[in-house]
Amino acid sequence: MTLIDDPTLEKGLLSRPFDAEGTPTARTLVVEKGVFKTFLHNSETARALGQRNTGHAARAYRGVLGVAPTNLYLEPVGNLRFTEGVLVTEFMGLHAGANPVSLDFSLQALGLWVEEGEVRHAVENFAVSGNLLELLQAVEAVGDDLDWLLLDAAYGSPTVAVAELSFAGA
Repeated sequence: MTLIDDPTLEKGLLSRPFDAEGTPTARTLVVEKGVFKTFLHNSETARALGQRNTGHAARAYRGVLGVAPTNLYLEPVGNLRFTEGVLVTEFMGLHAGANPVSLDFSLQALGLWVEEGEVRHAVENFAVSGNLLELLQAVEAVGDDLDWLLLDAAYGSPTVAVAELSFAGA
């Protein structure tokens, strides 16, 4: 898996030529083929860690200087051939069901049951749980589709298949 933040992405939802400190922005590989490469930095965090400034300074209205992604996405691969299982289409309660310290999660979800490569029926009101690091290690394939969600930054992800995930309900 390759995770990229690209403030220069053509037609990117939050593309910009420079960050909140006036530093030129550039495409940054955060994770390359499963290997962590760098944190996103502003001048202060880069200096504190002895690393290069990645041009990710951000400031909210009347806020202190921080670090934020712009167009952060998981690179599409196209090796996904989904034939059977649950395709999760929506998570609910991210604010309450994920622990930012342990990276454990338990989330209510909605989805579709896929069989022989075809959607058969909706799967409603179920929960998935696990640990984010273990989930990332269980990724088997990544699709070639790329959907974006605009929150405090633009987040993009193709469909991702994982080997196993604890599933309850429905």
